[in-house]
Amino acid sequence: LSSNEHAHLIASMLDDAICMIELQLDEIEARIREMIIMRHPEEALSWLSLPGVGIMTAASCIAYAGDMERFDGPKQLRNYVGLLPRISQSGERCSIYGVNFFGCKPIRRHIMQAAWTASMNRTPNTLTRAWNSYAERGKKGQRAAVAIANKLLTIGYFLVRNKSLYNGFGNYEYLEQKLKREKITALRTCMYQMQKRTERLA
Repeated sequence: LSSNEHAHLIASMLDDAICMIELQLDEIEARIREMIIMRHPEEALSWLSLPGVGIMTAASCIAYAGDMERFDGPKQLRNYVGLLPRISQSGERCSIYGVNFFGCKPIRRHIMQAAWTASMNRTPNTLTRAWNSYAERGKKGQRAAVAIANKLLTIGYFLVRNKSLYNGFGNYEYLEQKLKREKITALRTCMYQMQKRTERLA
């Protein structure tokens, strides 16, 4: 084979491999929707109503944190995920370091990605305002992302416990669009019921 023919063959093989991987990913996402999201609609909607949170983040939070019954509060959830600062005490001296990154890796990985995604949301909400506030105070990049991830966990904790939705956008159009994009519009009926519950709690 000439060099061009060899390059074409390699490219064709890689293209076939990529197509196969994409098909596998589609199958995995379909199983996640069926086995986790659709079987836990209220928890899924609570998480999905948050900016930046998609199917994978919601699924990991449901799979590892469940309905939050085993956590006494959001701080315990944040500690479980591994996003609380490390504290070292020696006598009367107390030193606070960066986050320890010990904890539930699946949730931590996805909630951090959700934080970065939430920071880029073009529709103003409480989280984008918090991100801008951090930036004004010099807390940028990874430090800001960790802070937003902790806010996502805290808000998510209370949403799941109360079976309610995030209303930081002022309406639920964002969630409607997400359900359509993620191919889970079957959850709309449950969403409307949770919307009424959220409005009663407000």
